[in-house]
Amino acid sequence: MENFWHCLEQLPGLVAVPATWRLGSGEQFDFVRPALLRAGNSTASSFPCPNGCGCAHRVVERDGGSFVAVCECESWNCEDIPLTRDDVALLELNWSKLGRAVTKAFGCDVRETDFGLASTKQIASFASAALPVVLTIQHEREDFLNVVAQLVARLRERFILLAPTSRWLDANAQALLANAHAGFFDLHSHVELTRNGLRAKKSAGELFSLFLPQMKDAATDDEARGLFALVKAMNPDGKVVLAPHLDVFRLYCVEQLSRNQIAERCGCVPSLVSLRFRELEKKLHRPMKSLRTLSDQFERIGDSLADSRAEHIHRKNAIDESDSDDRD
Repeated sequence: MENFWHCLEQLPGLVAVPATWRLGSGEQFDFVRPALLRAGNSTASSFPCPNGCGCAHRVVERDGGSFVAVCECESWNCEDIPLTRDDVALLELNWSKLGRAVTKAFGCDVRETDFGLASTKQIASFASAALPVVLTIQHEREDFLNVVAQLVARLRERFILLAPTSRWLDANAQALLANAHAGFFDLHSHVELTRNGLRAKKSAGELFSLFLPQMKDAATDDEARGLFALVKAMNPDGKVVLAPHLDVFRLYCVEQLSRNQIAERCGCVPSLVSLRFRELEKKLHRPMKSLRTLSDQFERIGDSLADSRAEHIHRKNAIDESDSDDRD
């Protein structure tokens, strides 16, 4: 089956006529075109032969603004193909739209940086460590390996590398990435194209957390209280939602329940719990797995908050009783 991710690695320059994009993307072309492609500033000089002979027809403009694709292959001598201006208008990949769509799907923060490397850009950062998330689209194995080597040399730190597929990932590239403690993920395996946009099968927290610098435990109770406050603010008072963020946070980070156990406790499907995880990670800028290591501290903070509220209520009642005695 034709696939947009494979198509990206088969189109040098990432520019082609609509017919070529459609041939490579298959059924995905109808929602890829408006979402991830844009019209270029020129028309094509050639058009792919529909007979599969492997040659390209020369595009000739006729009087009146119409076009025709003329076969120049002596062996096949295919018939001329009448074309419209839209047929020969070049479409190119919209890097910004693709980068933002991938970033949103994983739940990362948008951060665009151009390294000066061919078809390679930082599109996002992940967690409070601002782990760079880089996208590269290459068409040859040697070019891919060169990009990996350049990134390792320039960044000199951990990063996440994304590519349309794992086609060019060989032992040499893997060794370079491993030495830099960098992670590689292909979009074909981890991101689905839907009519509503891109959807990641797993969140950035689930995939990228292993490549973060060693997370330290919260140093103070104030930090733990701050995290609680951020989570509580995600469900304003009076707004009833299924699987509230605070409940999911407590069940996972304090009670150490699994995703399915949380779904059962909250009376929802596991996919909604996964959505809450992604929303919490984006809000807190920390992966859920790292927060779970702070369960003892969160439990202590929760107990102290409860004790504080109880003490406040007791004091208030004592004051009220004192006032009542004075009035008598």
